[in-house]
Amino acid sequence: MEPSSKNLEFWLKQLEDSDLDKKMQALEQLIELRNPEIMDILIEVAEIEKNETLRIKAIQALGKLDVSDPTDIFNVLKKLLIGENPKIRKAVLRTIVDLGDISAIKYLTKYYYSDHSVGIKPDVSKALEDLSKVLDEIKKDKKVKKSNMTTIQKKLPIKSTNKENDIDYQKYIKKFFD
Repeated sequence: MEPSSKNLEFWLKQLEDSDLDKKMQALEQLIELRNPEIMDILIEVAEIEKNETLRIKAIQALGKLDVSDPTDIFNVLKKLLIGENPKIRKAVLRTIVDLGDISAIKYLTKYYYSDHSVGIKPDVSKALEDLSKVLDEIKKDKKVKKSNMTTIQKKLPIKSTNKENDIDYQKYIKKFFD
């Protein structure tokens, strides 16, 4: 059943309320409506909401949206990784994995080497490991593998020459090309 615009309007108004409980309920209801307009609302909450819990909820919901091209979401998530607190960044990394876009491997590898924040590297490594599992799924599906091999090769990161910063994502990805 298609959600009514009345419901959408009501929950959008509730999202602007100063009461945190009402805002959380509104966000949850908006997510459940599955209205195409929800992506822009979630992005707005993820970017400008002051409450960390609401931001994390919006970030997580972005990864569960059924979109044909996650580029807009991925671009927002990349911005949220810069200078955010650890809880927000961890939610962003998890959401990047939930999107399942293997082009994120290249970006996350660069991010791993460039961000020197305490505690972020294990989370980035875990995200890279999880995305490599997406590559494994592509390997299992021969039709997908054949049509996407060139695209996948272009999106994979180049191994770093700096051994002390090197992560072992290659062990997860190498079997894809065997």
